[in-house]
Amino acid sequence: MPAKDRISSKRHRQDRLTSVLVHSGGALVLMSLLVLIWHLVSQTLPLLYSPAIQPQSQWQLPADMKVQALDNPAEARMVIARGKDCALHYLQLDSSQNKLTAQRRRPFTCDQQLKIVNFEGQDYLFSLGAGGILRSEVLSQMQARIEHQDSFALAVSDVDKWQGLKQWQVAMARQWVGVAAELGDGWHVYWVNTANRADIRHQFLGAADKLLLFPRVQQVVALQSENVSVIGTKAKLVQQWPLAEAISFASVAPGQEALYLASSNALQKWSIFNANGEFHFQQVWSLGTHKHAAFRVQALLFHASTNAGLMLTDEQALFFNTVTGEVVSTQAVSDVLPEVDGGIELARLDGHQLILAGAHKLELAQVKHISGINTWASLWDKAWFEGYAKPGYVWQTTSAADYQQAKFSVAPLLMGSIKVALMALTVAIPMALGAAIFTAYFADASLRRWLKPAIEMLEAIPSVIIGFIAAIWLTPLAEEGLVAIALLIWYIPLFFVLAAVVKRLGVLPKAFVTGPGFGLALGVLIAAGLAATLSFQSAHEWAMPYLSNVWQRFPSAQSTLVVVFALGIAITPSIYSLAEDAIYEVPQHLKQASFALGATAMQTLKNVVLVVAYPGILSAVTLGFGRAFGETMIVLMVTGNTAVADWNPLSGLRALTANLAIELPESEVGSSHYQILFLTALLLFLFTFVVNTLAEALRGHLRKRAKHG
Repeated sequence: MPAKDRISSKRHRQDRLTSVLVHSGGALVLMSLLVLIWHLVSQTLPLLYSPAIQPQSQWQLPADMKVQALDNPAEARMVIARGKDCALHYLQLDSSQNKLTAQRRRPFTCDQQLKIVNFEGQDYLFSLGAGGILRSEVLSQMQARIEHQDSFALAVSDVDKWQGLKQWQVAMARQWVGVAAELGDGWHVYWVNTANRADIRHQFLGAADKLLLFPRVQQVVALQSENVSVIGTKAKLVQQWPLAEAISFASVAPGQEALYLASSNALQKWSIFNANGEFHFQQVWSLGTHKHAAFRVQALLFHASTNAGLMLTDEQALFFNTVTGEVVSTQAVSDVLPEVDGGIELARLDGHQLILAGAHKLELAQVKHISGINTWASLWDKAWFEGYAKPGYVWQTTSAADYQQAKFSVAPLLMGSIKVALMALTVAIPMALGAAIFTAYFADASLRRWLKPAIEMLEAIPSVIIGFIAAIWLTPLAEEGLVAIALLIWYIPLFFVLAAVVKRLGVLPKAFVTGPGFGLALGVLIAAGLAATLSFQSAHEWAMPYLSNVWQRFPSAQSTLVVVFALGIAITPSIYSLAEDAIYEVPQHLKQASFALGATAMQTLKNVVLVVAYPGILSAVTLGFGRAFGETMIVLMVTGNTAVADWNPLSGLRALTANLAIELPESEVGSSHYQILFLTALLLFLFTFVVNTLAEALRGHLRKRAKHG
């Protein structure tokens, strides 16, 4: 083969190999991007599914026992039941024979009334004996071992009244334990201070159909056939409202100051709100059942770590969002829980398990897609939470099982990211465009060769370093020096443009303006610093009282403004590089034509250079906005990370990126919190992708218009 053909063949092989490598690299990049998108979508998809109950297994209960407390038998925990011998029996699942076996028996006398209360994930056993002696015990994860025992006596004037005890109930809070007993003359309520057991407060309320206790605020809700009464300390009537129809079921959400009232065709939620120092109930929502038949509520359950509520009626199992009152899914009870005969005596919603006790059987069902309880309204609309004066956008996550309402409003996070990005542009645009105009249009070629790479190298500084400097050095100076720093940042581009104009006018000494121009640049920086210092000092006396008032009204204002300056400086090199290229690439013959027609340098800059470079400048600003929106470390280190839904530039903020860095490492994998965090990550990716795509499309469109007129 001739040498020429061998060289040509070798060149073709190299070209084919290069083509394969290039195409393979591009395919790998696209595949990586698709895998990233798919992972974000796959972790977010469970939020779109509807919660559902799937029967799993069942166990036969001893005929002579009544269940007092339930835990998850699938995890080999205990079921506590009371037998006809009045003793407590600790039963445990025998997985080999699929039955419950007795583990321990605790004797009690038949005149002792027993109740097991779950508070903040811990089970407490209360026993009420003759004479009003109430004892409380802590049960360790439903096991037979007792950690410690506390006892105290209820203060009653007539011990004989306890012989006519009809019914009683107990409720717990961190500071108070409430006990209500219906005796022969009516209801007696006792508030026991857990910090001082001798502090026992007694209230006599008289007759009522049913009482519900709210120990945290020491209020009692009394249900009558015609009305609902809220009674405070010293038996004071705090509030009362009439009933349109009879209440068939009433319940209190664990750990929440919320009252649920069910009639034959509706479920209402009433929450406690502070009205001028006095706690009042107000209806938050009513779950109307015009789409469902009339029902009788058998059980009302609440999930510990999500805003899921489950209402079990005679015919249906309804999952609803406890914040918005929306019914998310509905199933027939006969399909999902066919084996609970004789009605539901006790129920518990524990994680992804639903445990029900009937008269003779214990039913275990799996709850699938519990995170689907989060709706569009709960994520994006204003919601009314317990203790809040009005509805609002709130992001406030909870621990794994505290029965507190999880506040998953994404709006404050999105508003925080947009707000800090827009405010950062007010710092970055003057600096970046001023420097770009100077180096691309006014500066000598020798100065541009040194100045442009030096500014672009600032982009390589890690954002964590900028955040560290801002947090350690800039924040302490913010109270007095923030105004001076802001003036300096805004004065620098202004003085550079003025210096360039003065240089073009030829009024400066020739020795000062010839050469690379370092002397002129240094003089501009010194002049801008002196001007900022003098301006701040002249305004210090009248500005500081105003600023002190602002800092007091907005405690987060200093950190917010500091992060704006730090983030603006961080994105300045990105905007500068693209904008400088756009201005420098304006064809030289257009500038010369403008000068030939008698235009000045500033007229040429305004009417020719900036008009032609406008698409590139706009793209640079948009990409800078995208980088500021996606910045993590500066926002995380400098701001107070308060999720406030407020466009006020002086209020606090929490960005999407900072929220992911803070909460994702501590969130439970597969939980609603975890999946909503991935939703915010997907939202961040889509927002950045759309902004960059629109910037590129707009730049292409404007270039086409500029080219064709």
